[in-house]
Amino acid sequence: MGGTIATLQFGQQQLESHLWEAANIYEWYRGFKDVEGVARVVTLDEISTNDHNLNMPRYVEPNLAQETLTVDQAMKCLREAAQAAFAAEDKLIRILKDEAPLK
Repeated sequence: MGGTIATLQFGQQQLESHLWEAANIYEWYRGFKDVEGVARVVTLDEISTNDHNLNMPRYVEPNLAQETLTVDQAMKCLREAAQAAFAAEDKLIRILKDEAPLK
């Protein structure tokens, strides 16, 4: 039952993030917009030139300007996330024991 509450919270954050992304993608589509590193409007001729291959990297160069963590920073983040997950699991177990005693 490792980190069930943390998993649910993470799942909610992921859902909200996906909804935000979906709304943006829809707006880009409706507005026929180019978005650097994310989306580009292409012509049917360009698609034909690429043998009708619709793989994104053929049309959009990814924006690689993102923060890169050191191994030590990544390990610290992992340890903190694991501690939070275990604490959330302990809290959930206490709540379940109080509300519905296990047999």
